[in-house]
Amino acid sequence: MMLKKIILITGLFLITGCTSVSINTLSIESAINNVLNQDNELYNTYEVGYRFYKPRNFNLLKSDGNNYEYINNGKKYYLYVDVLAYYNKVNNQYSLKKDAYYIQEFNYNGEYGFLNIIQKDDYFYLKIMYNYAIIEVKVKEDDIIESIIYSSILLSSINYNDNVIDHLVQNNLIGTNEKKFELEGPKEKEETYLDYLEDYDDYDKENEIPDPDVIN
Repeated sequence: MMLKKIILITGLFLITGCTSVSINTLSIESAINNVLNQDNELYNTYEVGYRFYKPRNFNLLKSDGNNYEYINNGKKYYLYVDVLAYYNKVNNQYSLKKDAYYIQEFNYNGEYGFLNIIQKDDYFYLKIMYNYAIIEVKVKEDDIIESIIYSSILLSSINYNDNVIDHLVQNNLIGTNEKKFELEGPKEKEETYLDYLEDYDDYDKENEIPDPDVIN
């Protein structure tokens, strides 16, 4: 565990340029700020209408449309990229659970986002929305910060191709009834959340943003 913390600290230093980042003192808010305040223009995953950076230790389990499911150190990350929401420049409304373990709404580069964490027994269910996409993951308490960093890196890296998306929409090539995979977790009241989302994809390139658990 100590080695993992040292590696994570090193990764954060590379990402943020900070000289005094400690996993033991880093807050959830700081973890988000440190990543989303950076310019992330590196990509290694290319899909129809958008591209993004997939942390290199993320392995694709399955994908369907704009849904992707990755696994990293036994933790499954579910990604859904809402291309139609981007096209319409509308963020779907999510009613955040007020008695959750943690809630944070934020705005970076003019893009709204939120983090909602629900605790169920020894597990924490993270739901992070930013840049017209959502990631969900179930983790232990010690892995919350690391998962937030990974998720923030991926979400902030998504770059949409307006010309391609315009073509897809105008030719009805984007399904409005796209099925979204469901993350198994604590079920909430209908009015508390919309349905859980999921899934992900793969590719590799030379220029890579430093990963939290990789030392060059």
